[in-house]
Amino acid sequence: MWRSQGKTADDIFRRLGLSKAGGNLFESSQFDTWVSYVKLLDDSNTDDLMFSVMKKHYSDEILENIIAQAKTEPSTRIVASSMEAEMWRSQGRTADDIFKFLRLDKAGDDLFDARTADTWVSYVERLNKYEKYPKEYAAILELQKRFDYVDLARMLSHAKIQAGVTGHAAARLNRLRNQQFDQWMNLKGLDPGRVTTLVARQPHDIRNAGVILGFYDFYKANGGSLLL
Repeated sequence: MWRSQGKTADDIFRRLGLSKAGGNLFESSQFDTWVSYVKLLDDSNTDDLMFSVMKKHYSDEILENIIAQAKTEPSTRIVASSMEAEMWRSQGRTADDIFKFLRLDKAGDDLFDARTADTWVSYVERLNKYEKYPKEYAAILELQKRFDYVDLARMLSHAKIQAGVTGHAAARLNRLRNQQFDQWMNLKGLDPGRVTTLVARQPHDIRNAGVILGFYDFYKANGGSLLL
């Protein structure tokens, strides 16, 4: 009914009293109704539209507090994290800014053990979505600015094993590793033999086997020619 009447996301935000909800914005019984309407209006840019409306009614400082509170509640954590990322984007914060803000520059090889790593990867992918020419391997390219590409593969291999045990961020880690292997296979022209040679430069690293076997499986599954 609202859509047929030409009601905007801001119109309904006001009508549902969300402009006065304050710290309880995300917990308001009307918030889910509004989110559903925003998705109906623009399913492909829902987060962008939601945040643009919220920003009209609340200052950045107030929104930061609302979001921080909502991130502590399981029922509102996902949407709050999305709004946090939209806030960063609206402030012009780069992937490097957020990498440092989340203190991931201190994590070293344990980067993927930090739960905030998932937040950062998600933010990189969000920024890439709004680029005029989105990059196919955006997160991997950002990571390779900070880590040698073979070391990064070792880190991902180890993190993927850990995620298999703990369940933390397993899907995103798997996607990242597949992106890197796709880059190796289709841009760098690497094959399993070449990858084995590359990782053998640090022969005592116990993570090497995971990289070699993981790439072999990916290469074979994606049509690579295996010479016997």
